[in-house]
Amino acid sequence: QSAHIAQGVDAGGNKDEGAGDQGIMFGYACRETEELMPAPILYSHKILSLLADARKSGKEPVLGPDAKSQVTVRYENGVPVAATSIVLSTQHLDPALTSEDVRRIVEPYIRTALPDGWITGETEWHVNPTGAFVIGGPDGDAGRPAPRPARRVSSTRSQPRVEPTASVPAARNPPSRNRRRLTVTPLRPPRKVADGVPATTRAPRHRHRR
Repeated sequence: QSAHIAQGVDAGGNKDEGAGDQGIMFGYACRETEELMPAPILYSHKILSLLADARKSGKEPVLGPDAKSQVTVRYENGVPVAATSIVLSTQHLDPALTSEDVRRIVEPYIRTALPDGWITGETEWHVNPTGAFVIGGPDGDAGRPAPRPARRVSSTRSQPRVEPTASVPAARNPPSRNRRRLTVTPLRPPRKVADGVPATTRAPRHRHRR
């Protein structure tokens, strides 16, 4: 993961440690919204949709395409009535922006997406809670390492150009006089015995020479 993700999920010191990417799936239809979707996922989608429209139209050019949102909703008698927590992490192209700067940009769109009266003084805000979020998309999550700088080797002596050739295994050194050599005597033809029956072929003899 990128350094911007690691600063929120790696343990260190007494800081809060995040759980990385979160995934929440809703697999049912309900009557609590006109779209027949649960309120938490519906309004999370609305927030991201408004931010995407603002970015594509050029109204908010500082925002990047990578973003995620989560809305925690309080229910009374089975009816959604308020947002108790809002989480938004969005990529930004200016490294100098702080979490507070990003909140000032995105808060108007969040308030537009949620119903009137849902955001109160008790609503918790978590906008880019880990800090900088400049590295986004596949570069941030796929674990691709940063390219290494090319090594430059300088020399005062001119080196001859060597054309590439196929790799050939190096020849072994010839045996020295002090090394033993193994000589194998070839098979002898079968010798004849009585009644013309060939005898068993003798096994090769090994002679060791110094």
